[in-house]
Amino acid sequence: MVLCISHDKGHGLLLLLVTSQSLWTDVGLWATRIKLGCNFMISYFINIHHVGHECTVQSPINSICLPCIFQPRYYPTEDVPRKRLSHGNKPFSQHKRRLRKTITPGTILILLTGRHRCKRVVFLKQLDSGLLLVSGPLILNRVPLRRVHQKFVIATTTKIDVSTVKLPKHLTDSYFKRKRLRRPKHQEGEIFDTEKEKYQLTEQRKKDQKVVDCQLMSVIKKVPQLRGYLHSTFYLSKGVYPHKLVF
Repeated sequence: MVLCISHDKGHGLLLLLVTSQSLWTDVGLWATRIKLGCNFMISYFINIHHVGHECTVQSPINSICLPCIFQPRYYPTEDVPRKRLSHGNKPFSQHKRRLRKTITPGTILILLTGRHRCKRVVFLKQLDSGLLLVSGPLILNRVPLRRVHQKFVIATTTKIDVSTVKLPKHLTDSYFKRKRLRRPKHQEGEIFDTEKEKYQLTEQRKKDQKVVDCQLMSVIKKVPQLRGYLHSTFYLSKGVYPHKLVF
């Protein structure tokens, strides 16, 4: 329990904001209780003795020793921002990235969200942000190189050997970062004709997609029926329950 005490010099009145009901039961009829949500505001005439961080509240019945917080008499006119203490917590960029045991390079994943949901993709590697770098490849199921969170995928038991696939070193989080599309400034006579800038695929992106897809297709062709497996989509039919499936 914590008491927030403010002094009234004229009458010696104390207002106590109490977070529990124990004080009401101790003071008894000498307090006036006003219920405010889950708190109680109690006002009455008492004597108080402050020693360090504790105060002894005396009523005609008994005395109570409780920790208290005295409100300051003066407040600053402007709010000065204070730096929050991190208490040793590391920022998100320094968090340890963990990966599920069922997800290893070459694992076939099923996407559960996004425009490519229900499609099967090949897991390539985990980026520094913890996201998964996957590819369809684009030739089979129109899924390009993209980042996916491991929460929104189903790891299957089907795997391929991608040790021979060499990925470009510049495939990082900054490579996939979205660019802000801005609307051009108005000019004379073009107040209503201006259109927002549209996203255009860069030539570097197309080149990297071809390099990765060519290496993946050479590995996929060696496994029988894998090409049709990646081309098909995942769905549940009547009488098929997901908790009974083995992926």
